[in-house]
Amino acid sequence: MNKKNKILIGMVVVLVLVAIDIMKFSSRYKIDINNKSDKTVNNLELRYKVNGTIQSISQLEPKKFWEYKVDTSELKSEDQILLTYKDSKGNYYEHYLVGYLEKGYRGKVNVVINKIDDDGKLDVKVE
Repeated sequence: MNKKNKILIGMVVVLVLVAIDIMKFSSRYKIDINNKSDKTVNNLELRYKVNGTIQSISQLEPKKFWEYKVDTSELKSEDQILLTYKDSKGNYYEHYLVGYLEKGYRGKVNVVINKIDDDGKLDVKVE
C-alpha cells in the first residue's frame, strides 16, 4: 500500500469518528428552567415517563436559571420527559415537557416558573 492510500484511509477513519461524535453530541434535548417567581423552588425532578429519573434539582432560587442537556442517544424505547414535584401538602404534579421522544431526538424546551402559591404549587409555562 502506497503512502497516498494510507493517508486517504487515515482521513476516512478520522471523518467517520468525527461524524459519530457529532451525531452523539446532537442527540440532546436542552431543558432550560427559569424561576421568575420571588420564592425558592424545592425538590423538582426531571424524569422520563418510562425510564425514571434524569436529574434531581434540590433548589432553584428566585430569579435564577437552570439548564440541563438530556442525552437521548441512550434511550432504549419511546419515552416522554416530565418535570415533577410535590407541594407542601404532598400533592404530586407532573408537567409534560416533551410529549414524544425517541433515541437520537434533539430539541429545546423552555420552562418558566411564573409564581408559587402558598402551598408550593407552581404556575408553570412550557415553551
